[in-house]
Amino acid sequence: MALTLDLCRDEDFREMTDVMFDSMAGNNEFVNAIYPHNMTKEGRDKHCARFLRAKNVDSTQRWLKVTDTATCEIIGVIRWNIYDDPQKKPAETQLDGPEGTWDTLDDKQWAQAMFNDYMLDRWKVIREATGPVLCLSLLAVAPKHQCRGAGTMLTKWGTDYADTINAEVISL
Repeated sequence: MALTLDLCRDEDFREMTDVMFDSMAGNNEFVNAIYPHNMTKEGRDKHCARFLRAKNVDSTQRWLKVTDTATCEIIGVIRWNIYDDPQKKPAETQLDGPEGTWDTLDDKQWAQAMFNDYMLDRWKVIREATGPVLCLSLLAVAPKHQCRGAGTMLTKWGTDYADTINAEVISL
């Protein structure tokens, strides 16, 4: 079965959200704190809207997908952030979500603290870079499709692009 690599369209985001959270199966406590209720339809609907909103607001984001051509199923997804102008540093974003994303204010503050701690080194590299930077921000492959090359295709796109603009690559 052949695989294709393409940029994501807005209408792909709901299926991509399922791939992302199915790949972790609710077993990643960091992800569970940042994206609560990610194993429920309601939670996934909220997070899909968050991903889509962020994509449409943040021009550095490049979402790509790998599709199985036989089934037309999205089997892998990646988000690269491309900071190609070292003079224009991105804002150090704060974690937020629509009302009701977290059950309590304490849950939200805990998630924000974990997110900020996780992002410290990434922000430092981006701030101090003297050239372009590509940041692998999210990568997921559907469990039943792992070891078929989708993850390699997704990461190779970024490293190849980085080579064309002489960028430093950082990952999760």
